[in-house]
Amino acid sequence: MMPEQFFDAYYLHDSIVLSVCHFPEQRKLVVDLELCNWMQRSYQKQEPEQIRGELMFNGVDGFVSSMDLTAFHWGDSMDGQILRAELDAAPSDPDRRTIRITATVDDYARKSQQTLNLSFSAEDII
Repeated sequence: MMPEQFFDAYYLHDSIVLSVCHFPEQRKLVVDLELCNWMQRSYQKQEPEQIRGELMFNGVDGFVSSMDLTAFHWGDSMDGQILRAELDAAPSDPDRRTIRITATVDDYARKSQQTLNLSFSAEDII
C-alpha cells in the first residue's frame, strides 16, 4: 500500500509500540504494534478494540531516529505509545513524502520515559 493510502486508511495515535527494528541493508523498517482498532473509521463494535500486527515499511530512505534503536530492550519491561504519525511533503523532493512518527517509550525496569522521533520515506507499507 502506498504511504498516502495507508495514512488515509489508518489512524495510529495511541497505538502501543512493541518494537521498532530498522534494517538499512534491506531498506526496511518494521514496527510491531497493537493498533487501536476502535479508533479506525472502519471499526465495528463486534471487532476487538486492539489488534496486534506488524507494519513493514519497504523502500526506506533517509531514515533518521532521535535515538539508537539497537539500545532498546523491547519486551515486558519496555514498550511505547504513538503520539503522532503523519505524512509530510519532503522539502528536497515534493514527489517524495516523509513519514514522521513520534512515540513515548517507557522503560518500566528503569522507571524512565523517553521520546522517540522517526523520520523517513518509504515506497510502500505492508
